[in-house]
Amino acid sequence: MFSCLSATAFADDDIIYLDDGYYIVYTLEQEAVIQPNSVNETRVVKGSRTGYLYNSSDEMMASVTLNATFQYDGASAEATKATYNYHVYADDWRFDSGQSYCSGNQAIARVVFNAPVIDKALTVTITCSPDGELS
Repeated sequence: MFSCLSATAFADDDIIYLDDGYYIVYTLEQEAVIQPNSVNETRVVKGSRTGYLYNSSDEMMASVTLNATFQYDGASAEATKATYNYHVYADDWRFDSGQSYCSGNQAIARVVFNAPVIDKALTVTITCSPDGELS
């Protein structure tokens, strides 16, 4: 069984329940904005979002953290860097594959974990508004 979940535009903390009893808790942290020297210069903001995968017994199986950097100027925003890291907490779960990338004003990480009878793919996304707000 393979399931894929996309996380976009969530509040600071959000819980997504999957059909098989698993659920994912997402948290978002926004770091301080790096201010430019001039009003017309592009600003930089950094943030991270973590997805924690739990089974139906409320045991944490794995997590993925996306770290992202964005540039914005009040009219537009662009993701400039996306990296991820992961942790596996359950003995029978393994990391299978992963990638992170930037697409417009979004930073995205996709990671697949395997267990003996199930695979789970976590997609973690951070979006930056033209005003530097992350979601």
